[in-house]
Amino acid sequence: MLMDDLLRNLLNALDLIGRTSPEIYYSVCREEMGEAVVNLCLKPTPECTMPDDFGLWSAEGNLAVKLALERYISSARVLAPEMGLSTFHERLEAFQYESVCSDLEGNYPDDFFGWMDPDAFDVDGRPLFD
Repeated sequence: MLMDDLLRNLLNALDLIGRTSPEIYYSVCREEMGEAVVNLCLKPTPECTMPDDFGLWSAEGNLAVKLALERYISSARVLAPEMGLSTFHERLEAFQYESVCSDLEGNYPDDFFGWMDPDAFDVDGRPLFD
């Protein structure tokens, strides 16, 4: 399996959640989901844990997002080193790969997570600007 496949599976899962929880496209949800991916996958921070609340209106919606992100992150953390993605910027590029979209709704990563400017981060993934 490739990182593209993992990303597409995540986007497809989020598309399905969006059918019953359209608030998944709201900024607050995008920020919460994006923060989880950054802190647990792109620049893993040992003290960070997967949140239970991503700003969706229902417990079921939040749980579905949590499970989808856990599947993606656990697989990506194994696959990234195998594919030579050893830096924050390499992992960010794979996560924001603009050629990958969902099969269901045609959504791209930035539809769910926003876009993170790689130039706004140092080599360790720390923001250069506040």
